[in-house]
Amino acid sequence: MNVIKNIFLFFFGLLTQVCFSQEITIHKVNQPYKNYFKNKISKIKQEYRDFPEISNQIVDDETFFYKRRMKLRTKIIDSLNILNNDKIIIIDEFIDINGEQKESSYFIYNDILLLLNYKKIEKKQQVYYKPYIVKKTKDELEEYNENEIATVYNYFDKSDFNKIQGEIELKKFATLNITMIINNEVRFYLIRSNKNGSEVTKFDTVSD
Repeated sequence: MNVIKNIFLFFFGLLTQVCFSQEITIHKVNQPYKNYFKNKISKIKQEYRDFPEISNQIVDDETFFYKRRMKLRTKIIDSLNILNNDKIIIIDEFIDINGEQKESSYFIYNDILLLLNYKKIEKKQQVYYKPYIVKKTKDELEEYNENEIATVYNYFDKSDFNKIQGEIELKKFATLNITMIINNEVRFYLIRSNKNGSEVTKFDTVSD
């Protein structure tokens, strides 16, 4: 009887592993970021509730950049089929330079680095930001020391979520969103670097 029970448990465990290995989807990867964004918009509306025009403008701007970012992120993940990798780190970086926000996204997996950036184009008194992708190897991360992306990557480059802990020191003032996928599990982190130092916040994965 014990032999039959052990065989049943073995195959049940194997079936469970197979099911969970197929569970990772683009929706699951993006969901923690979506939840964070919804909460961020709610806080903005609450903070500026006495100034509806300012609130609407901030919300419109934030929503525009968020939708653009998520659309491109989804296309990259879908077209390259990178969810088959055991570990993926997506870093969204935001830097305010002279009042102008600049952003970049880094997709790091299987020793590959994909950089999503935006080229500023001025045409007929209109300003456009054209997205483009640069493909490099993970070893070339050191090229981005000025933006401290290598420092951020090394902090999160762990085989277990529990090992992602401790302080991180960044020299530049920036905001970074980090989406981590380890063996089909997803976590979302936020780093804020300012004059008071750098703070890492982890957000739980919450479903719709």
